[in-house]
Amino acid sequence: MDLSQPPRPGDVIRYSYLWADESRQGHEEGLKDRPVAVVAALLDGNLTRVVVLPITHTQPSGETVSVRIPQQTSKRLGLDDDQSWIVVSEFIVHDSLQAKAFWTGCFFVCGARNFLSRRIASSFWCMSNCRNLSSP
Repeated sequence: MDLSQPPRPGDVIRYSYLWADESRQGHEEGLKDRPVAVVAALLDGNLTRVVVLPITHTQPSGETVSVRIPQQTSKRLGLDDDQSWIVVSEFIVHDSLQAKAFWTGCFFVCGARNFLSRRIASSFWCMSNCRNLSSP
């Protein structure tokens, strides 16, 4: 994958993801690079706005909504052997995001027919719409 090109939906990239709680603590950049799933890339003039969801080993709890990544998919993506989740209740929209590295694969296999991509898309859509509906 070409690092000079913007990431595309389905890519898993290395990115310094700034969690919401880190931002509340005053951090301006994520504390470490982590894999993130690119779920949308929106062309806005000369900018490509990229929507990313963090991938974590931390099992979801409380209000965190996550989709478990099957071990076979983690392996295909080049992630480690520990169980991973894609967090859909938190995301970042970034202008002109430049990937630091790409993992070996893409989580979208066979487009929208893939079970994992459908779960991520439907969970993310629900969370983002619920957030919009509850905003003042």
